[in-house]
Amino acid sequence: MTISFDPNVLLSWYQAQAGLAAAAVASRGVGSSATAQTAAQVPTAPWNDPSQATQASALVTQALSGAAFVDERAAKVDVPTADADYKRLFAINQGLLTLQALAGAASDPTTSQFALPGIQQAFQRGLSEISAYAENTSFDEFRLTSGTATASATSTAAFAKQSDTYTTAVLATGSSAAPVAAFQGNVQFSANVKKIGGSVVTVNFDLSEMGSTTRSMSAVAAYLNSKLQAAGLGVRVSTTSSQTAPETISIGGQTTTIADAQTQWAFQFSGLLDETVTFSAATTNPAIYVAQTAGDPAAPAPAAAPSDGSLTSTTPTTVDDTEQQLLKLEGGGGTDAAARPGETPYTAGEVFGETLPAGVGTVHATATGADGSVYLLADATAAVNGQAIKGAQDAVLLKYDSAGNLIYTRTLGAATTASGMSLAVSADGKVAIAGSVTGELDSGDSGADPAQSDSFVTLFDAQGQELWTQRQGSDLGDDTAKAVAFDAGGNVYVAGETQGSIGGGSAVGGVDGYIRAYSSSGATLSTRQFGTTSDDSISGLAVDGTQVYVAGHDGAAATIRSFDAADPSQLTLTATRSLGSATIGGIGVDGSGNLLIGGSTSGGLDVANATRPLSGGQDAFGARISEDLTSTAADAVAYFGGSGTEKVTAATVAGGEVWVTGTTTSSDLPGLPPVGKTDGFAAGLDVGAGAVTYAQRFTAKDSIDAPESIAVDASGGSALDKLGLPKGTLTSDTSQLVTSATSARAGDQFQIKVGDNSPTTVTIEADDTLQSLMSKVQRAGLFSINVETGFSVDGSTLSLTPEDNRSTFQLLPGPAGQDALQALGLQPGLIRDTVVDKTRGVLPADGGTQTYGLRLPSRLDLNSAADIASAQDAITNAITTVRAIYADLKQAATPQSQRPQVNGTVSAYTQSRIADYQAALDRLTGATDSSGSSLASLIG
Repeated sequence: MTISFDPNVLLSWYQAQAGLAAAAVASRGVGSSATAQTAAQVPTAPWNDPSQATQASALVTQALSGAAFVDERAAKVDVPTADADYKRLFAINQGLLTLQALAGAASDPTTSQFALPGIQQAFQRGLSEISAYAENTSFDEFRLTSGTATASATSTAAFAKQSDTYTTAVLATGSSAAPVAAFQGNVQFSANVKKIGGSVVTVNFDLSEMGSTTRSMSAVAAYLNSKLQAAGLGVRVSTTSSQTAPETISIGGQTTTIADAQTQWAFQFSGLLDETVTFSAATTNPAIYVAQTAGDPAAPAPAAAPSDGSLTSTTPTTVDDTEQQLLKLEGGGGTDAAARPGETPYTAGEVFGETLPAGVGTVHATATGADGSVYLLADATAAVNGQAIKGAQDAVLLKYDSAGNLIYTRTLGAATTASGMSLAVSADGKVAIAGSVTGELDSGDSGADPAQSDSFVTLFDAQGQELWTQRQGSDLGDDTAKAVAFDAGGNVYVAGETQGSIGGGSAVGGVDGYIRAYSSSGATLSTRQFGTTSDDSISGLAVDGTQVYVAGHDGAAATIRSFDAADPSQLTLTATRSLGSATIGGIGVDGSGNLLIGGSTSGGLDVANATRPLSGGQDAFGARISEDLTSTAADAVAYFGGSGTEKVTAATVAGGEVWVTGTTTSSDLPGLPPVGKTDGFAAGLDVGAGAVTYAQRFTAKDSIDAPESIAVDASGGSALDKLGLPKGTLTSDTSQLVTSATSARAGDQFQIKVGDNSPTTVTIEADDTLQSLMSKVQRAGLFSINVETGFSVDGSTLSLTPEDNRSTFQLLPGPAGQDALQALGLQPGLIRDTVVDKTRGVLPADGGTQTYGLRLPSRLDLNSAADIASAQDAITNAITTVRAIYADLKQAATPQSQRPQVNGTVSAYTQSRIADYQAALDRLTGATDSSGSSLASLIG
C-alpha cells in the first residue's frame, strides 16, 4: 500500500510535538469567518469531553441496526453560534469511531463467527457513507476529500516501453578481464538475426575460436562483437557493471564490514529495435523448471532489545522468512550449468534460482512454451511489479524467458479474491489459465455471490493480451477449475470441482467433478458432470486427438476418465479406470497411444509390470497405461523413493517421460543424501525401461524447501545457459493495453471532478492504451489537467497535475468491484498546487480554503488479521486528520493576543528536528516561496 501524507497534517503534528502550536501559525488558510470568531466561540471537541464518549460495543450495535454513520443532527455542539463546520467535523469523527469499533469487534477473538459477515457488511456501508459525505459536503472554512490532498498524482502501474537492449543476469564478479569459469569448455551456439528488411543472417559462435585468449567478460564480448560485425549486423554486445552492497554485522551497537562491496558484470545486447535476435544451440539437454517456496515460515525473529536497557533479551518471536522462487535445473549431466554469483545454496546442475517478485504467493502451475518461455500461474497477495490488485488476492500470470528474465506480468483483476490453479500453452503461444474467483470480476457479475467461488477460464494471445474470459458457477456451493488444456483446433477444455449442479448437470453427492469445452472464441460448447457420493477431486487433464482424459480422485481412489470429443458440443464418457489409492500430480500422453501419469503412493498402484520396485514408505511413481483405459501387457509403473516419504506435489510429461517434484524425508534416496532440514526433489522416469533418467535433491534458504509445480522443456538446456542467454528470441513486453499493464478490466471506472463541476466518469475499454487513457483524462478534466507520461524502472507511468495554480480536481473511485483507480495505482483525492507562506504555512495555490485528506483507501475490509490491521491504521490516520482540522480551526479563531508566546533560544535538538521536518515538507510539497521561507521561519 502506498502511504500519502497531507503536508498540512505533518506541519500541525510537528508543531504539537514541539509544543509550539500556539505560536507557530496565525492562520493556516482557513476561511474568514473562523478567523473572525473568538476562542470562546469554538465548541468543545467530543474527544475532549468525557461525557460524549460512547462505548465501542454501543457503536457496533448502532451500526448493525442500520443507523447512519454520519449524522449531523446527533453531533453535539456546546456553542450555539459556532460555525456549522464543527458539527460536520464532529459527525465525521463519530462515523470514524464507529468504523474503528467495528474493526475492533472483528479482531476480538470472542466475537462469534456468525456475526462477522454482518460486521463486514456494516463496515463497508460505513466506509462508503463517510467517503461520500466527505466528497459531497461543502464546508465553509476548508475543503475535504476522503482520499489524499496532494500536488500531483502518479500511477504506480507501469506500461511497457519498447526496449532497445537486453541485459543478462549477473555472470561474474571482480574484474571484467578475469577468467569466468562458466565460459570454459565447449561453448557453441547460434544467433539468427532478422534485419528490418526481413532478411535473416545466421551467426555461429564457438568460444574455442578465441584460442588462448582468456575467456573473460570483456574478451568474450569482444569476440561476439567481432562475429556480429563480420556478418554486417548492427547488434552489439557490451559489459555492464553494478555494485553489491557491503556485507556488515552489528555487534554491541557497532557496525563491522565483513565483506567489501563487489563489482558485478553482465552482458548487454543493444540495437534490438532494428534487428531481432533469436538464439539456439545444436546440443541440448532437458531443462527442469521447479517453482518452490524457499525458507522457514516460522523462522526465529531477532530478539528485541529489552525496554529497561538491561542485557537480558526478550523472548524472540517468529517471522515468515519464505520467498517464492523459480529454479532451473539442467538434465543430461548438467554440463552447461554453472553457479551464478550469489546463488546460495547451490544445487549441482542448477542454471539459476530466480526470486519471484514481491506479492507473488503460492505457484499453482508452471508450463513451457514452444519458444522456450516459461509461464507461472500464482496467487498475488499484493501488488506485483507495480500492478496493484483490487481485492484481497488475485491470480497472476508471469512469463519468463529461459534465462530467467521476466517478460510480462498479467493480473486477472478480481474485485474480491481469485486463485489461478492451472495453465496451458498452445503450439502458437496462446495461454489459457483457469481457477476460481469470488465476488465481482466483470461488470456483469454484480449478482455473483460474494461468499462463494465460481470457476473461471481466461485465454491470452501470444503477446499476453486477454482474448476472453468465461465464468461459470453452480446452483449451490463453491466451484473451482483445476485443470485446463488445448486441443489441436484451439478449443479449450477445463476440468474442475463443484459442490452443486453445473452446466445443466446433476449433482451426484459431495464434491463432484466436471469437464467443460469452450470454442477458440470462448463460446461454451458443452459440460459434463460426474463423480461419486464421496468428495471427488480433479488433478489433471490431457488431450490427444479427439480424446480428452481427466485425472482425479473418486474419494481416495486415483481415477482416470476418458471422453470422446470428436464433437466438443457432445462430450461422451467412454471409459473409467481406477488405479488404486494414490495421489495424482499430473497426466499426459506419450504420442504412442499411452497415457503417462505421475504422483505418489504408499501402497502401490493397480498397474501390472512394475519396472522399478516400490521402496517402502510413500514413493513417487510414473505409470503408463493404454489410452482406452483397459489393462494391457504394455502397462507399467516405476517407483522412485527411499524408506521415508516422497510426497509428490506436481508432475508433468515431457519427452515421453514422467517428471515429478515434491518433498522427501528419506535419508536413503538413491544417490541423493539429505542436504537440508526439509528437502525438495525432482526426478525423470522412463517408465517402460524402469530407469531414473534424472534425479536431484535440493534445499533452499533456512535449509527448507517446498516445491509446488514443475515444467520440463526437453531441449531447454544448452551452452546458452553459460552466457545467461535465452533459448528463442530476445524480447520484452510489447502490449500497450491498460488491461494488460494493470489489473483493470474492461468496464472498470473512475471519476474526475474539476472544481465545482459535476464529476465525469472515465470508463476503461478493452482496447484502451496509455495514450487513449491520457486523452480520456484530459477530456474528463475539461482540459484543466496536465496529463503527462512519467517513467519508472518498469515502464511508462501516468502523471496528473493541475494545469495552473488556479486549477483543482478530484480523483474519485469507481463503483465497488469496478474501481479503476486502484488498478491503475492512483490514490483518490484532491489535487492542487501549494505554496509555502512565510507566516501561514503550506497553502493552496488557488487562494481558496485549506485542503485536507482523510486518506481513506477506496478498499478496506475485515477479511483477515492483516486486513483488519490495515483498516485500523487507515481509520486512525483519518481520525488524526479530523482532529488536526479542528486544531487549525481553533487556532484561527484565537486572536494573536490570546496565543501563548514562546521566547528564548531554540535548542540545537529542536533545530535539528526542524531541519528534518523541513526536508520532509520540501519533498512533499516541492515548493518554497521566493524568500526561501521554511519551517524554521514559521517557528522562529
